[in-house]
Amino acid sequence: ANLRMSLDRVARKLVTDTMPLQKYDIRSPDNAFEVRYWAPTNSPVLGPDGSLAYIIHRVEDVTEFMYLQRTNRVAEDVTNENRSRADAMGAEIYMRSQQVAEEGQKLRESEDRFRLAFEHAPVGVALESLAAGGLGRYLEVNRAFCNLTGYRREQLLHMTYRQLTHPDDLADGDAEIAALAAGRSHHSQVERRYVRANGAIIWVQASMSAVHAGGQPLNTILHVEDITVRKHTEAGPGGRQ
Repeated sequence: ANLRMSLDRVARKLVTDTMPLQKYDIRSPDNAFEVRYWAPTNSPVLGPDGSLAYIIHRVEDVTEFMYLQRTNRVAEDVTNENRSRADAMGAEIYMRSQQVAEEGQKLRESEDRFRLAFEHAPVGVALESLAAGGLGRYLEVNRAFCNLTGYRREQLLHMTYRQLTHPDDLADGDAEIAALAAGRSHHSQVERRYVRANGAIIWVQASMSAVHAGGQPLNTILHVEDITVRKHTEAGPGGRQ
């Protein structure tokens, strides 16, 4: 869970994320298990267009320092060399912990700004999953998206785009999101019909941008605007609804 959250932060913010210390039981060559402590860092690598190409996952083994602190507490009988090593490791761990705290604060502030912009956007905004197990499922929606579709947020988070899309537009919708999930496309803008909660049919313009991390699809950011009046004007009397 920690790793997934860290990778998500890197993918969204395109900045290095330092994770808290991780404790693992590692099997040794003699089939016994030994405790190891690792300090992981995830760093983005950007492509020529400035988008995320992949993520470098770097892990530093800090087990020695943890044992020095636990067993000796840098006691008086520790040699000067070990004390110097422990001090250096301690400084590194302290700097890492400070970095985690500072980045955490920046992340919370950034997420607060994103949340305000997301929630109060004048058009419908949603995050759709591109994961194989939940392709097209709504991960988050804003107030305008709820108003546009007529569904409550709690309902939409248990739905996919297929439950909103008009049956005649489903084939195109399936092809578009499949291309985004496979990496064949990174952006799509289409006009399609939605069926609102009350059964009314509306026309929307949907813009989708895919977010990938480490070559794997994460989600798509969807912006939706109601263009029903324009479509009816273009179609004229008796036009397609």
